[in-house]
Amino acid sequence: MEFVTAGWVMEDEANSVLYAMVDQIIEGNRYVYDKFGLIPKAAWSIDPFGQSSTSAYLRKRMGFQNMVIQRTHFQVKNYFLSSQNLEFFWRQNWDADHSNDIFCHMLTYSSYCSPDQCGPDKSVCMQFDYSHASAKVNSITRYSP
Repeated sequence: MEFVTAGWVMEDEANSVLYAMVDQIIEGNRYVYDKFGLIPKAAWSIDPFGQSSTSAYLRKRMGFQNMVIQRTHFQVKNYFLSSQNLEFFWRQNWDADHSNDIFCHMLTYSSYCSPDQCGPDKSVCMQFDYSHASAKVNSITRYSP
């Protein structure tokens, strides 16, 4: 079993207060550790309204090894897509010795739903879209629920 981030909530990184960012991670991680004995190593931040270098720095300092992000400005995302740099080390401008770098993966395209994350050929990935699988199963098994 693995938990990603395991914060109490996913904060809106674009305008949250530093104390609230730290506190919600502490509360959520404490709960997950007490209930399951697990410490999250990956951060998942796909639905805040903007990405914050502060949150990348905090996640690294909190012990996360990597992070996944989604919502970024379309020009930034297009740049990363065109240069094939959706995976990168998020480095702080002031960090001369790179001790606070965190490995980051930016999800492609505009949304985090299956069709938008399939890549250029959506038909490949959509074969595994199980939300529409009942019709396929019914035609194979001839069983109607």
